[in-house]
Amino acid sequence: MSHSIRGYHITIILGILLTIAGGFLSATQPMIAFLIVPALAIVFVCYAYPKLYILITMIYVMAMPKISIISVPGTHVGIRGEDALIALFLVTFLIKQAVKPSFSYNTYFKRINTRFTLYAVACLFSVMYGIYQGFIDNPLLGFMFLFRKIEYFIFMFLGYLYFRNQKDMKTFFWVIDVSVIFLLLVGLLQKVGAVGAIQSGEYKADATFRIMSTFSGPYEYAAFLLLITPIYIHRLAHGKHKWLSVFFLILNAYAILITESRISLVAFFLILLMGFWQAVKGQALKIFIVGYIALACLVGGYLIQNLMPSSAANTANVQSESPLERFQTLNLDEMFLETEYAYNMRDYQTFLVKGPQLYFEGSDLSYSMRMSKWLNYIDGVQHNPIFGLGLSTTGEAVDGNYIRYLAESGILGFVLWVILIAFILRLSKQLMKRGIFEGQFVYLALISMLVSAVFIDVFEASKAAMVLWFIVGAMLTKLDLPKKDSETKKASLS
Repeated sequence: MSHSIRGYHITIILGILLTIAGGFLSATQPMIAFLIVPALAIVFVCYAYPKLYILITMIYVMAMPKISIISVPGTHVGIRGEDALIALFLVTFLIKQAVKPSFSYNTYFKRINTRFTLYAVACLFSVMYGIYQGFIDNPLLGFMFLFRKIEYFIFMFLGYLYFRNQKDMKTFFWVIDVSVIFLLLVGLLQKVGAVGAIQSGEYKADATFRIMSTFSGPYEYAAFLLLITPIYIHRLAHGKHKWLSVFFLILNAYAILITESRISLVAFFLILLMGFWQAVKGQALKIFIVGYIALACLVGGYLIQNLMPSSAANTANVQSESPLERFQTLNLDEMFLETEYAYNMRDYQTFLVKGPQLYFEGSDLSYSMRMSKWLNYIDGVQHNPIFGLGLSTTGEAVDGNYIRYLAESGILGFVLWVILIAFILRLSKQLMKRGIFEGQFVYLALISMLVSAVFIDVFEASKAAMVLWFIVGAMLTKLDLPKKDSETKKASLS
């Protein structure tokens, strides 16, 4: 009781001091006040209302484009808004823990933390070796890539600390619902050429790009949509507002269609089938519902796609064909020739100078680009198969997460990452079998990301990675309860 009163008094005193400081600055230095007062308000919310602060941070992560507020000299990366928000939270959290330690965690949290720490240490060795061997031109860039991985993992702490009950998760999923609609509206405006997009930190109004909403690329947007799809599968199977769930599933299917990501479309229907197969009782009913929902999403998304203005007439935003049409470009004979050509042309040192050597005649450019990158990176990693070439050596996109991890962190880092993901997958599957929604969410989300990771750097996509680790943290809170009590938490989250 005394601790609660003391915390209440500190909050009141801090609020009074911030108000006085804000008033003084407004009267004497209005321009400084314009910048400082909102920052002080954010600090106050972070200290006094951490759960609200984390919710605001998640809204920022999902809805806001990636804009660097501070550029890192000599690199193509920078410190973004979400980086500052997380840093502020860590500072206030550590101060609170220093004053009165209160953080505790269960065994499973500790096991995941241990596995990630081992993986991070392997990545640290890969960075140091890459710097020593000269593979990493800018040491700061290598460490920035490592810090990004750690930052994503911190979101597990956020979910575990403050989103421990069903009411909190309902609020979070409501925020996701609003974000889905907002992001799709931005995507539709991009489709008709009304707005541009942020690419590589710059706003481009007349660039040629596929729909990416506020994300850094269409593949990251598609990965995020896949990540949240289990929410609507659960609601449709167990919730009250089933038609609303169908509506959001169709929105997700259509949004994935206009990103033109083929692997994401495949992953979407895979987790749709897996989710309903697990949720619905009765074999005949399973087949009917799965087939009905899959058909509704496909037909609904395809009809909406054809009702939109022709992208060929859009001078501000030139689009390529839809993913359904892009499937027609796949030709096994040509893909074999592309792979053979890339294999014969592989040479890591030449690749660093000239870039991918592509097979053009009749080829699927997306596949040809990936084959050239992958085989060159595999050739390069032979210089140090244990620790790899070092983080950041593969650039911003490899278009294949498995190749990226193998090339950057070597066999050691890749194996430790597989062990980490396999443990989370096994744990989430156990919880899913007990009827706990967070377990189903993480299991299906991981399946979708593992499928997408064949052709997309999905685990390096910050928005998707942060949301995933956040839900993993929320899932781990269910392991704080006895089995009988945790099963009572599987009520609908609609």
